[in-house]
Parts: sequence; C-alpha cells; structure tokens
Amino acid sequence: LFAYAGLLPWMFHSTALSNAVTSLTSNVSLLRKVYFPREIFVVTHILTALVDYAIAAVLLLGMLLYYRIPLHASVLYLPIILLTQIVLVTGLSLVSSIANVAFRDIARAMPVVLQIWMLASPVFYPLSMVPLQWRAWYALNPMVGIIEGYRKVWLVGEPPALNLLAISALGAAFVFLAGYALFRRGEEIVSDIV
Repeated sequence: LFAYAGLLPWMFHSTALSNAVTSLTSNVSLLRKVYFPREIFVVTHILTALVDYAIAAVLLLGMLLYYRIPLHASVLYLPIILLTQIVLVTGLSLVSSIANVAFRDIARAMPVVLQIWMLASPVFYPLSMVPLQWRAWYALNPMVGIIEGYRKVWLVGEPPALNLLAISALGAAFVFLAGYALFRRGEEIVSDIV
C-alpha cells in the first residue's frame, strides 16, 4: 500500500508528461490547417492520464477495503492535492511540448529525466529517510508535498503537511504561469517549425 500510494500520483505525472511532450509535433497536419488553441493538444493528454489515474485510484480504494484501512475526513484534502498536481503537470507539459518543437531531443530525454526525478521523489521511500538537514532543500521538489500529501490522506487518515503542500502549490503555480507564458510566446512559430 505504501509503494502503491506513492506510485499512483507518480504514474499520473509521468504518463501525462511523457505523452504531452510530443503533442504538438505529432499533430502537424492539424496545426497547419486551421487555427485553434494549441493548448488543447497538451490538455487532452493530461485528461487521458487523469482517467488512468482515476481507475488506479479505484483499485487503491479496493486495496484499502481489503486491508481494512478506514477512510477518514482527511480525504476531503484529495481535490486540493490533485488540483496542485494537475497545475504542476500542465505547466511542465506546456513547457516541454513547446521546447520539443524547437529541440526534438526533448522527447528522447524525457524518460531519463522522469526516471531521475522519480528517484529524487519519495515514491518508494518515506520522507523520514531523507536526512533532517536536507529536508528543506528536498521539499523544493514539488512532487514531495504532493506524494506525501496523498500518503497521509489515504494511508494515515491525517491532513497533509500543509507546509509541504504549500511549497508544492507555490511551485506548481510558478511552473504553470511560466509554462503558459513560454507556450504562448513560442506558439507563434510552431506552425513554421513543425
């Protein structure tokens, strides 16, 4: 349960980013024919990953029932944690998709980046394994607050650590705003490059 509760949000994150990075370059024919908001390509991949996430969350609920782990009122924090994660993955997807138009190797490098990022996130180990003197720096990884928040809500029945979740939310907001600005700026040259 511990590993699955960490792997569940990570798989949503990883699947959405992996698929969204090529969302513009794989739809060249549509990009050249008619104008419409190009963000739609990125968002569709995120929504698809979200459907997979919802199915996997139902499996987690089944596992919780099987192991007789009760749900508490802390599950009301799940929409906040999920929204934080969606904002983060949307910002990252916008940046990576527009960067992949100019530098096609971004799509090839994405699996390696995601693998390293997974090891740098508490997917398979608890936050308590990180030495205390490094935790403040470690918490700057926005996935730390998200994954730890999910675990506390699902498994422990407690609210997420608000300081970690706040750091993740601020990081997600920054990434989204910067990603959207870069996407809008690069959008003008997309049809010329692809």
